[in-house]
Amino acid sequence: PAATMVDDSSRMTELTGVRLGFVDECDQNLLLSPFFPSKFGGKPAWLDYNDLPECSCPSCGEPLLFLSQLYQGVVHVGATSCHQTYFIFVCNQTDCQKPGHVGGYRVFRCQLPIENELYELEAPSLDATNADFKQPPAVPLCVVCGQHGTKQCSTCGTLYCHRLHQAWHWKNGHKAKCVKGQPSVDCNASTLLLPESELVLDDEELPVMEDVTQEERIERFQERVKQLDVDTTPENMSELEQDLKKDKRMNLFRKRVQFEPGQVVRIAPETQPLWIGDRIPTKDEIRPCGHCNAPRSFVFQVLPQVLTFFQDDGYALEDLDFGVLAVYGCSNNCLERGYTEEFLWHNAVNE
Repeated sequence: PAATMVDDSSRMTELTGVRLGFVDECDQNLLLSPFFPSKFGGKPAWLDYNDLPECSCPSCGEPLLFLSQLYQGVVHVGATSCHQTYFIFVCNQTDCQKPGHVGGYRVFRCQLPIENELYELEAPSLDATNADFKQPPAVPLCVVCGQHGTKQCSTCGTLYCHRLHQAWHWKNGHKAKCVKGQPSVDCNASTLLLPESELVLDDEELPVMEDVTQEERIERFQERVKQLDVDTTPENMSELEQDLKKDKRMNLFRKRVQFEPGQVVRIAPETQPLWIGDRIPTKDEIRPCGHCNAPRSFVFQVLPQVLTFFQDDGYALEDLDFGVLAVYGCSNNCLERGYTEEFLWHNAVNE
C-alpha cells in the first residue's frame, strides 16, 4: 500500500485497502432508492422492486428487523454492468441469536442492470437534494416496515408483511382510521424500526509500524515486565499465556479499530474478517452460492460498535450478543437482476 503523510504531524500512515463505514446524520430524502444509499435503520430502500425477498426469522418465523444496507457500486456480470446492494435483517429475540450461520440474521444481495425502468442511467449528483424514479414502482409494501406486503386489511386494503405488524398497526391508530376502500400508505412505526442514519465510507489509514528487531522486542518486554512487577514464576507465566491465548482475538480486534473507534462497517474483499470471538467458520462451513454454486468470499462485516447508536432510541438491541456479522457473497457476482440470499456468519463475543 502507498504511504501518505498525515497533515497535522510528521507521523507516516499507509492505506490498507480496507474501506470503513461510519454512521452519520443526513436529510432522509437522500436515503431513498434513487440515491442508491448505504444506511442503517428505517425501512429498506430497495434497489430492485421486483420479486422482493421474504424476510422472516429462520428460527421463530416472525418478521425480521431491517438493520442495514450497503451499496457496492457497479459490478460486471458478463457484458452487463449492474448496481449491487446488500441488505441485512436481524431478529431482536435473544432466543434466536445463535453463533454461527444458524440464527436470527439474514443477508440478501440484489443486482440490477444500470439500464433499467426504475432509475436514470446517470446517478444523482453529490449536491442533489431530490431524485425521482424514472418509473415509480407499483409494488405492495408493508405500511409498517417497508418489506414485501403479502397480507392486507380486509376492510380498507392496507398492506402488511405479517399478521404481527397488522395487529400492531390496529392497536396503534389504524382501528380508529380504518375506512373501507381507503388503505393507509404510511404510519408512524418508529418504535418498531431502528433509527435511520447514513453509512458514510472512507479509506482506512494506519500508522506505519517502525522496524524493530527481535532482540529489541524482548528487551522492551523485559523492561515492561519489570515496570509492572509481574510475577514471572513458571506457574504464573503459564496461566498468563493461557489468558493471552483466550483474549488474542479480542486484543487484535481492539488494536485494529482503536485508530478509528467510530467505525461500524469494514469492507475488505479478498481478505479475512476482523474477528472478535473464537467461533469462526471453517472453509467447509462457508456454503457455495445457492444460485450458481460458485464459492463465496468475504465481502464486509458489521461491527458491534453500531449498537451504541441504537441504545438511546428505545430499541433494545443492546441485550443481543451482537459480536461481528461477517458477510460472504458469490465470487462470481452472479445474477444480472433480482435478489439472492447470501451467507452471514455471526461471530458472537460470548459463546
